[in-house]
Amino acid sequence: MSRFTNKVKLRIKQYVLDATIQRLSPDETIDYVESKIHERVSKRHIEYLKTVIKRQSRDEFEKLRSDGLSYKLAFMDRIDEIRNLQAKQWDLYREYKSPFLRLRCLTELRSLTETMTNLYDLLPAIDSLQNVRTEPKEIPSSASSEDSNKVY
Repeated sequence: MSRFTNKVKLRIKQYVLDATIQRLSPDETIDYVESKIHERVSKRHIEYLKTVIKRQSRDEFEKLRSDGLSYKLAFMDRIDEIRNLQAKQWDLYREYKSPFLRLRCLTELRSLTETMTNLYDLLPAIDSLQNVRTEPKEIPSSASSEDSNKVY
């Protein structure tokens, strides 16, 4: 039986990812995770989680890279996410009476609009994406031995 619940395991994994992004050392990562969950996690488990995170990231990247439709859907999900954030900001703007808070909402809305504009500017390029082929090119059987040493 595991000593952590699935919910805590997911949090630990996120903390390890946060620590990796912050470029913390293994010992600093252990301290960071311990400060968050108030329990010690072994160095071995931290390294295991880093390996899992790398593998999952690589797999997700490969899926997006090789399947243009998945990439386009993920891109459209980001646009929807920005739209939802804009709607929430407008709700907050209408809810707040403080001029300072309303100004903060407008500032955030301007930033979200800028992000949305950038995403829409990229849309034609995203739409034209084709599957990228990363396998090595086949070398014709008539190629010389010198050609077979080239990296394609």
